[in-house]
Amino acid sequence: MGGVEKLSVCSLRELEAYGCRPPQVLDSEMLAPECSISYQSTTRRRPNCFTLYFQLKLIKAMDREEACSFEAWSKASEVAQAYSIGKLEAQSALNLFKEIDSEVKYTMQKFILHEAVASSVFNRNFTSGYGAWIPWEAELRNSPDILKTVCDRLGGDFEQTHAKLRKPYGMKDTETIQRRCAGFHALLNQFRSKYPEEFVKAEEPTLVKGFLLKHADAEIDVLLEESVPPADISRVGIFRAPVAKHMKKARFDLSLQYVLCDRCLFSSLACQRAGRG
Repeated sequence: MGGVEKLSVCSLRELEAYGCRPPQVLDSEMLAPECSISYQSTTRRRPNCFTLYFQLKLIKAMDREEACSFEAWSKASEVAQAYSIGKLEAQSALNLFKEIDSEVKYTMQKFILHEAVASSVFNRNFTSGYGAWIPWEAELRNSPDILKTVCDRLGGDFEQTHAKLRKPYGMKDTETIQRRCAGFHALLNQFRSKYPEEFVKAEEPTLVKGFLLKHADAEIDVLLEESVPPADISRVGIFRAPVAKHMKKARFDLSLQYVLCDRCLFSSLACQRAGRG
């Protein structure tokens, strides 16, 4: 089978002996100690790539990497024939195993399709800065903070949707959200570099909350298409209020300095006149 060998059935007690973490895609009934895991897609909950990733991880923990060639998993005709695993599921599992950081692996199984995971949107070096967004290529490249925000945003949107209207995200929707999240972080980094640290710490939670509630989507989309970095952050509504707040405070501080300077100057002149008298 082109380097692909079936993994023998193991109980969860045996898996725990190897220090392997059970995949969160399994429900409470499947987590019974006597349950078993197989490669057949009919026995795995969708999206199946998360369970397949766990099985690949098990092979590595058992020092049986020769039992499963990574190259073989990318050949849909060979893998699907024996295990009912298609090309998207195989590529998704390989991305989970080799390209996606562990911090986000177990947070997206509820709301994602194989198409999105296989498309590399969650890979650590992916960038959505191409085509019309080529000037933003570096800013739209994935980072741990960006990926965390992407999962928080996708998960939040999914949970806020009525249960009967929920549907998992495909490649196009996921890439759009990734671009918005990366754009938001680019603007947030500009905000951090321009304003005092204490002011940023006080305003940042409100900015993140506003973005997660989709208050800046349309403006970020337009900004990324019409400008190049560094952009004018005041063009995005959630940044406009803190920018105006800081300007107001800066003007007040400047006015206060003028008043204090005037008082000092007046006192100095008064002392000089008193000395002459």
